[in-house]
Amino acid sequence: MNNKTITKFLILGLIIVTISPAAMSHSNHGNDANVRAMASMLASMQHFPSEEDQVKLQEILDQDSSTDNEKTLASAIMRIEHQSDPEDAFSLDSIIESETASGSVINIAIVIKNFSHGVSDADKRKLQLINFKG
Repeated sequence: MNNKTITKFLILGLIIVTISPAAMSHSNHGNDANVRAMASMLASMQHFPSEEDQVKLQEILDQDSSTDNEKTLASAIMRIEHQSDPEDAFSLDSIIESETASGSVINIAIVIKNFSHGVSDADKRKLQLINFKG
């Protein structure tokens, strides 16, 4: 292959990756340790967060580096008792409808809203994808 052909392929590849949401959606999964931690705990949670989960969630709330969305999610998870707290619905909806929240954060908000004594198989798959590193 000559240099022009290689250059064309590189430019085409760059354009596809830059403008294609489908190509980029997987690349942002689980970039943040707090998001991965919340996804992991939700995937195995039954009825309410364990004491260990509560400690981790409180750490997320106390960290200056935690984003507002992470703190909102952590608070909502802490208040789960068999189902998500209805008082969290507005803040979770704000995240779900956000133009700036990552796909991982939006999926966690959806899972919290859907929580009923545990997470569904479909929601578990969403949470597993957040932690998928392959």
